[in-house]
Amino acid sequence: MSKLWLGSIESATNRNFLRKKKIVFILSLLKEADYIHMHIYESDEFKVLILPLEDIENADLNSLINTTNQFISNAIEKENKGVLVHCQAGISRSAAVVIAYLMYKKKIPFYKS
Repeated sequence: MSKLWLGSIESATNRNFLRKKKIVFILSLLKEADYIHMHIYESDEFKVLILPLEDIENADLNSLINTTNQFISNAIEKENKGVLVHCQAGISRSAAVVIAYLMYKKKIPFYKS
């Protein structure tokens, strides 16, 4: 999965990193208040999907999985571009979305993961 990247807010706002890795699609899972200084999302250079998700244990990630899987698949398979999935630290929300996508692509059921 050389076109799928997992990261934090720092990687999502680093234009040099995004360009170097040929990342055009950005899937952001920050809660709404965290977007105050995210001017990068105003650029036509990137295609951004923002799905505000609280960083709490019982966040409803299940309702977003179909949308996130479609966004990532479209970026990699149809557009042949890199995609960055990020949240604040790149540890919890974004990692869960990347794992869900890999399970979807590799057809690995939850009970076997």
